[in-house]
Amino acid sequence: MVAISSKVLGICLNCCVPINEIDKQTLEKLQSDKIITTKDNSDILLTKKDDMILEYGGVDTLSSGYYVTLPKKPYKTAMQIWKQLKKTNKIKKLGVIITDSHSVPFRKGAVGMAVAGYGFRPNTLYGKGHAVADLIDGLATSANVVMGEGIKIMPIAILSDIPDIKFFTKSLPPSVMRSYMYIRKNEVYSVF
Repeated sequence: MVAISSKVLGICLNCCVPINEIDKQTLEKLQSDKIITTKDNSDILLTKKDDMILEYGGVDTLSSGYYVTLPKKPYKTAMQIWKQLKKTNKIKKLGVIITDSHSVPFRKGAVGMAVAGYGFRPNTLYGKGHAVADLIDGLATSANVVMGEGIKIMPIAILSDIPDIKFFTKSLPPSVMRSYMYIRKNEVYSVF
């Protein structure tokens, strides 16, 4: 399993905007499907983008004078990375996760989350009640611990010996991976 930082991927895919070209709040609005919460001074806090709840529309500020956004088609990008790594390295079982960090309500600090992935089933059933385990975000969080935050970031992590992973045996459209990941109606966050 390969985990890749969305920020580094955004830089590689030229998802960078010079700070002097646009106000950050305007860019956050452009990057968001919906603004969920703002501060008293109208600064954006939580947004919805591509069925994710993100801080600031997923826009990060780089010390080099740029904003970096999430990759525009993260599932397609994950699929392209998956295909290239499999072909180049002759790997049969491979998963790719594009990671970012986010805040958990009422917790201090950030944890990893999956922006997208490809090559494996991102969740699995467990227990008698058929509860669903969110494997992809658990793996993204594990990768983020190793990859780090801020200036100490390592852009890629390799995860191995992971139980209960069901890898794809052939290429599937990126929309299949996305459909596995997101909630349907009548879930806690479906109100957004």
